[in-house]
Amino acid sequence: MGTRFLVIGGGPAGQTAASVAAGLGADVTLIERDVLGGAAHLWDCVPSKAMIATGGELQALLRSGDMGIAAQGGVIDVDALRARMVGIQEHLRDDVQTLLESQGVRILHGVGRLTSPTSARLEHDGGAEDFAFDAVLLSTGSRPRIPDWVQPDGERILTTRDAYPPPTVPEHLVVVGSGVTGVEFTHMFTTFGSRVSLVVSRQQVLPTKDPEVAAVLEASFLDRGVELHKGARATAIRREGDGVVVECHDGRVVRGSHVLLAIGSIPNSDSLGLEAAGLTTTEWGTVPIDHNCLTAVPGIYVAGDLSGKLPLSSVASMQGRKIAEHVMGSTGIDGRLLDYDKVPKQTVKFNRRNIFARDHNQCQYCGKKFPTSELSLDHVIPRSQGGGTTWDNIVCSCVDCNVRKGGRTPRQANMTLIRRPEKPRRSPMLNLKLTQKKYHSWQSFLDNAYWNVELK
Repeated sequence: MGTRFLVIGGGPAGQTAASVAAGLGADVTLIERDVLGGAAHLWDCVPSKAMIATGGELQALLRSGDMGIAAQGGVIDVDALRARMVGIQEHLRDDVQTLLESQGVRILHGVGRLTSPTSARLEHDGGAEDFAFDAVLLSTGSRPRIPDWVQPDGERILTTRDAYPPPTVPEHLVVVGSGVTGVEFTHMFTTFGSRVSLVVSRQQVLPTKDPEVAAVLEASFLDRGVELHKGARATAIRREGDGVVVECHDGRVVRGSHVLLAIGSIPNSDSLGLEAAGLTTTEWGTVPIDHNCLTAVPGIYVAGDLSGKLPLSSVASMQGRKIAEHVMGSTGIDGRLLDYDKVPKQTVKFNRRNIFARDHNQCQYCGKKFPTSELSLDHVIPRSQGGGTTWDNIVCSCVDCNVRKGGRTPRQANMTLIRRPEKPRRSPMLNLKLTQKKYHSWQSFLDNAYWNVELK
């Protein structure tokens, strides 16, 4: 009998782990509550991109007069848009189900929870079923966060999942939340022709990103008629007639026809029976894991949004693969561990003297802030000196901070970074021995940036 591998949650992490483990000879059972393929994936990511594509087509149609085309209409058909998204979701779900069934994975629908470190229970309409396992993966994803001061109704007060698409295209949408999801919805509904107000709790949109990038995005929104309410933290939302009212902590009031909550998500960890297995969660509801995605209890793995790592489908899928390999005793590709620092998540641009690749904007020692356009290589701590894989640890040029930094900068090492428009090939001017000393390997060098190195 093969290794009994139980997967609770059939999103990108769960389906990948189930597929890889089945291919390695495991006896795999997968439990999914909502939709095979992942609720966050098929109910959030895929619909949002489908709607953005629809908005892009609408804007192209409205601009077609510039190309000499007399276009008529240009109205969103909500029912047709919903049918298109449902068709995409069903196609992706059926593909996943067909693949797993062809590999002998047992797929069950219901709610799974742990009853001990080595057993679980499935609860469904027909009753309950108990399982014993050798290893289990918890990959139950996340759901939109809903604060105590608002109650979504799916009609005027919407969560992100209510808006794919909403019952009607809003005349005036108020978006609460200015992170990645909030600005995505702002862009999306402006292309649909809606008037949009964005409630920004900080002093810039995308508060964790580069201020200069945020300023460009804000300027684009203002040019398109978006109302930005900066420094306004929503504290109450209520319906008023055929509209909604958003009250902010500083007394400001924003009115619209609909309101959309885009204020993050919370992991689905509250009904997994973690206490029965001896597990605890962090204050954010995630479960701590090690470099193998293994929890403090042997045989229990966690992946995806529940792990508290990067909330990306690509990351969850790779976690699932590495978990399956670890469960089955396989070393995988060169036995490499997951390195979350190498996940592409920034826009990077280089010229000969400046570097633009930042989510931070201040010296890590004294806190001095820099405009991105003023950062030079002298401000950057290389990876070989503990600066990370994207050279994103910044230090100012004052004497005290440079003494604390220690070591040599790339320029002091007689190296010049040359901007190249394409991925570099091995250069005859490259001293690979020096590169291996600083970057550990040629592949590590390529993974960190599209750079060429010229030795003086």
